[in-house]
Amino acid sequence: MRKRLLAMLLTGAMVFSLTACGGSTDGTAAEGGTAAEGGAQSAEGGSTGGETVKVGFVVKSLSDQFYVLMKAGAEAEAKKMGNVELKFIAPNSESDVQGQVDMIQNLVGQKMDAICVAPSSQDAVLPVL
Repeated sequence: MRKRLLAMLLTGAMVFSLTACGGSTDGTAAEGGTAAEGGAQSAEGGSTGGETVKVGFVVKSLSDQFYVLMKAGAEAEAKKMGNVELKFIAPNSESDVQGQVDMIQNLVGQKMDAICVAPSSQDAVLPVL
C-alpha cells in the first residue's frame, strides 16, 4: 500500500512539475508570476490553455508492479489535466536494453516535450539522451 501511494504521489508530482515549468504564453510566469495567474490552469486543476504537452515514459518493464502503478497514476493525472498527451512504453523484459534505447530514440524523434526514463542500463541510455 505504501509503494502504491508513493508511486501515485511521485507520478502526480512529475506530471504537475512538467506543466508548471511551462509558464504562460503571455510571459506572466516567466516574469515571476505563477502558472495559475498566467492562465495555464484553472482552479480545478484542468487546462484552460490550448497547448498540449507531450510526455513520454520509458520504463524497464511493465511486469514490475511498481511501473504498472506508475503508469496508472500518470494516466490518471494526464486525464485530469486534460492537456497532456501521454505515451507510456516499455520493452518486454528488463534485460532488453537495446529495445529501451530504440524506444527513447523514437520518442526523441516524435519531439516529446518531456521524456521520463527508468533506465535498464544507464551506460546504454545516457548517450541517447
